[in-house]
Amino acid sequence: MRVLIPDIGQHVTESVRWLSRSCHQVVQVIPPTKRMGSIIKRLAYSRYLYATVESRYLNPLEDPIGWYKFIKSVYDFYSCDVFYPFAYKSVTAYIQACSKADFQGNMRTPYGNNTHYWEISDKLEALKLAQRQGVTVPDLFGVIQDLEDISHIKITGTRFPVVLKRTRGVGIRKNVRISWSPNDLTKALQEMITCNSMKDKILIQEYVPGDVFDVGGFAIDGELYCAVPQRRTITLPLRGGVAAVNDTIEDKRLIHYAEKMMKASKWSGPFQVEFRYDPRIHEYKLMEINAKMWGSLPLSLRTGPNILEMALRFACNLPVKKKMYYKKGIRYRWLLGQELIAMAYASKSDWIQFFLRFFKRSYYDIDLKDILPDLLRAYASICAILFKSNIPRPLLNKEQLEAVARR
Repeated sequence: MRVLIPDIGQHVTESVRWLSRSCHQVVQVIPPTKRMGSIIKRLAYSRYLYATVESRYLNPLEDPIGWYKFIKSVYDFYSCDVFYPFAYKSVTAYIQACSKADFQGNMRTPYGNNTHYWEISDKLEALKLAQRQGVTVPDLFGVIQDLEDISHIKITGTRFPVVLKRTRGVGIRKNVRISWSPNDLTKALQEMITCNSMKDKILIQEYVPGDVFDVGGFAIDGELYCAVPQRRTITLPLRGGVAAVNDTIEDKRLIHYAEKMMKASKWSGPFQVEFRYDPRIHEYKLMEINAKMWGSLPLSLRTGPNILEMALRFACNLPVKKKMYYKKGIRYRWLLGQELIAMAYASKSDWIQFFLRFFKRSYYDIDLKDILPDLLRAYASICAILFKSNIPRPLLNKEQLEAVARR
C-alpha cells in the first residue's frame, strides 16, 4: 500500500520504518521549509520514505478545509491508498473538514465515525463519559471559558495545588498549568484565557500525585482489537509529562477501564487512554483520551501487535485480526530526545533514580540504518539544553510531590 502521513515526529519516523519494512510506501508531508530552518533539517528525513511534499500550511486548524483540499491533491497525485494522520492538529483538522463539507469518504483513513471523536477527545466530555461508566476521575472544581467566570471559582486552601487544563489540545507546555494558591490560580487563568485563541474551556482539577500510565491500542466500533498498557517510568518534564522511558506492564484493570471507555464511545481507530495512579486511594484516575496515534507507539510496536497494519487493513475495509497478547516487561528509551533533556534538568535525587533504572535491557530511539533523523533529534535536544529553549519544567519537585501524596 501507499500511505500518506501529514506529520513529523519520532513516532512518525519509527512508523515510517515499520511500514517500509512491511513493503508499504510512505509519502510524508513536511512543514514549510522556511519554518524548518536549515537545509540540514530537510535532508534528515528517513531514507525509508517514498517521497516528501512540503506543506502550504503550518497549522492545519487555521484552515481545515483548505488544508484538507491540499492533502487530497497530494493523495491523488501520488495515488495513495490510505491517508493516515498521526498528530492532534491533523486528525482534528480532518474531522473538522469532514463535518463542515462533503469530504467524508474521499480518502481512506483508519478513523471511523467522526461523530464519536469529540466525545473522547474533548477532556470534559471524556470525564463525563468515564463517570457514567464508573471509571474514577480527578475531582473537578470548575470549568472556565471567560474572565467573568473566575469570580465563581471557590477552592479552599487544603485542595491546592490544582491543575488547569484546556479541554482540547495536547502537550503540557501550552495546555497545562499548576496553581498553589487562590492568587496564583487567578493569575494563571487570566494568562490561559488571554492566550486562548481557540476559545477552549479550561478545567480546574485536583492534582493527582502518582505515576502516569496509559493504554494504547486499536478499536473497531468500541471493541478492543489490541491494547498495550504502559507505565511512564521517566517523563519530560519529570513527575508528569510525555514519555522519556516507558515499560509495558501487566495490569488487567487498566485494560478493563480502557475497554469500558471504548465500548461506551463506540470508537473506531487508534486510541490512547491516559491515567494517573492515586496512591492515596490506590486507584487509577482517568486523565484524558487521545483518539489518535500516541507518542510512545514505538514501544507498543515492539510488544507484538502490529497496530499500524491493523489500521491500514481497517482503512481499506479488509479483515482485521484481534491480538490482545503483548509482551510484558519491555522497556523503550527516548534517549536522544526526551530522556536526554530530562537528565539535563534532573536533581541529585533524580539522578540516583536515573542510575537505578538504567540497567535494564531496553530498546532505543536509534536506527543505525537510518541514522540521520536520530542525529537531528540529538542535535535539537543538545541545543534545547544549551539555550534552555522550549523545555517544559516539572509541575512539582520531588518534595512537593511527596507532600501532596501524604495528604
